Amino acid sequence: MLLVFRVLVVFLGFVACARAPRGRHVRARANRWYGELAQDYYFLADHDYLRINTGISGMVYGPFYLLLVFAFIKGKNWIRIPAFIYVGAMMHGMTEFVIGEYWLGPPPGRPIIFWAFNGPYGVIPLLLAYRMRKPNPFGTAS
Repeated sequence: MLLVFRVLVVFLGFVACARAPRGRHVRARANRWYGELAQDYYFLADHDYLRINTGISGMVYGPFYLLLVFAFIKGKNWIRIPAFIYVGAMMHGMTEFVIGEYWLGPPPGRPIIFWAFNGPYGVIPLLLAYRMRKPNPFGTAS
């Protein structure tokens, strides 16, 4: 589910150009819909920083999700260290994004909606870190 969420929202959002207010591309319209719904004018301004950050996120994290899903299905303990690296990177990216939203640009006009869409980017990595807290998160060494 997380993989599908990330592919649709992040990677495909990078590919879609949200600059055109009446863009015909469904992902551009979805980005515009979110921005208007949350009154997220920093996001709607379509800063190059956000586009680059989103692109890196989709192209780096996207393939990692496949690896993470494989390791979870097969119960592979070797995913522990890469998972912690991912958690650190996601928390770093989330911190940068929130700083940009609240300090560099106008804060979202509807913070509840903003956090409903963006909160999972902070919560899910923390849940993963909790799951990976033991030296062998899947039991015996595999």
